[in-house]
Amino acid sequence: MAKESSLSKAIRESVKIEKFIFHVVIKGEDEPRTMTRVDLEPKQRAFFCQRIADSSEGTQFKFREKDMGTALRCKRIVDDPENNFLPESINLATDFQEEHKGNVTDGAFIVAHFTIEVDGSTVPMIAMIKMDHSRVLEYKIQQEAGGSVAKISEILNSFVESKTAVQKCAIVDVGDTFDWDVLAFEKKKTIGIAEYFRVFLKVTESDNSSNLTRKAVSSTFTWARANSADLPEVPRHYKERAIQYLEMSDHFDTAAFVDAVVKDDDVERKARLMDGLLDELTVIGVAGQRFAPKPGSIPDRDKRNKLITKEKVQIIWFGDEESAGIKIGDPDNNGMIDIHIRTKSYTD
Repeated sequence: MAKESSLSKAIRESVKIEKFIFHVVIKGEDEPRTMTRVDLEPKQRAFFCQRIADSSEGTQFKFREKDMGTALRCKRIVDDPENNFLPESINLATDFQEEHKGNVTDGAFIVAHFTIEVDGSTVPMIAMIKMDHSRVLEYKIQQEAGGSVAKISEILNSFVESKTAVQKCAIVDVGDTFDWDVLAFEKKKTIGIAEYFRVFLKVTESDNSSNLTRKAVSSTFTWARANSADLPEVPRHYKERAIQYLEMSDHFDTAAFVDAVVKDDDVERKARLMDGLLDELTVIGVAGQRFAPKPGSIPDRDKRNKLITKEKVQIIWFGDEESAGIKIGDPDNNGMIDIHIRTKSYTD
């Protein structure tokens, strides 16, 4: 089975939490306050499934080493969740607090063992989510024979209504289903993740900004040409807007990119086309990535536009038609098209 590049909409909707716990991280304390169990009501379980699905958009990373640290702890959970989930979740929370000592904010470090459905197969995954204590959830801790048990009494309304309550998130594929090992993001970082989070995860980027920039342009043009019959404009206009976005933006945001590329007064058609472009970006592994665009890395062949008339006349230019002094008219009653080129000079 070919590796997946990103978590598609269908995959995100299949998220199912198998085991869930959080440990409390307090500034100034050397170790987290650990729980032995967290009781979730059905609506709370659904809420956290959605938070995991929402958090699937992030920079793609590879583990530097798979037989140590975070990678090994996550694998141990997947290999034997019944025996390893609790101790390894504590180890992960402890490792996180150790790396984050300098400026840690009080909060909950969540570890979830969940599954997704990919091409008919059930794939186990691990999610680690840091949420601010004051904004996240209200809970009561009860002492039982086995240790401390947290009972979530209420999720604050502001938290329920906004996925931005997630401060940091990492989703781990310990197997070989995806092109990446980890999807990670931070709310306060528009590009990549903080160094301490990178050290905790022990990861390096799967792809670089230059390559992702090129993929964003090429995949947009591929999508536009494949769907040209349904587009209100010619495919090159979508490619041009993709390039313009990458030239004008200091960081790549998938939703903003798609909205900038797809311009349409027909609301229903625009929504359909935006979904189609998003699917294409997902397949190619660009959707959800956070990177600084490198427009200088876009090759001339992708910036170039070319028309070939029925008479075999070739017209080649860069950028939009107006800037290049080109005006392409509509077909007249005889099906003939006027093409005007305005220029100060030309060469043979």
